[in-house]
Amino acid sequence: TEDYAEFLKSMAAASAPAERGDLPESRFMARLAMAQYLRGRLEASAKARATIKSFKDAEPDPLVLLVEAGLNLAGGVPDKAVDIASKVEGVRARLIRVQGLIAAGKARDAQAEADELITRAPENLEAQVMREWAAVLAASSGKDRDSAFAALEKVARRTKSKLGQHALGAALVATGGDPAEARKKLAQAID
Repeated sequence: TEDYAEFLKSMAAASAPAERGDLPESRFMARLAMAQYLRGRLEASAKARATIKSFKDAEPDPLVLLVEAGLNLAGGVPDKAVDIASKVEGVRARLIRVQGLIAAGKARDAQAEADELITRAPENLEAQVMREWAAVLAASSGKDRDSAFAALEKVARRTKSKLGQHALGAALVATGGDPAEARKKLAQAID
């Protein structure tokens, strides 16, 4: 079984040197910043990112770029997030690009990016949720949208994370769906 309490204690201990002003090794802080970002602790992620120093002529660390892209996405700058994430290859980079494209209102581009991601990581449920979310937003007719919603609901039920409920709620809001149902799904995503 997973020990979340012990993990959280370890994360707090790992963050302590940076919070005291000590500057730990940059690669470690990049990993810590990403871990905080993935947990939704954006302020802690930004603080960890701020401790990372880079040199002018050095090749940027891909993990630092992913943290920057994620923080820009969370900060409401999806186009910048997509631009930064485009400099990195991999599943996490593509997930950020898909989410950024959705947030920027580019559902068809998000769907194409998600399709490419699924060819590379077919078992990734997060990618499947994002793909179906983009499909709902890109659907032009009621019949296509209903079919896309059904596919999104199906994959959302298979996830253990709250992303599926978030995607369902956000898709309902964006498409003018039932406000009470959207509120319910979004509430489930934050509970």
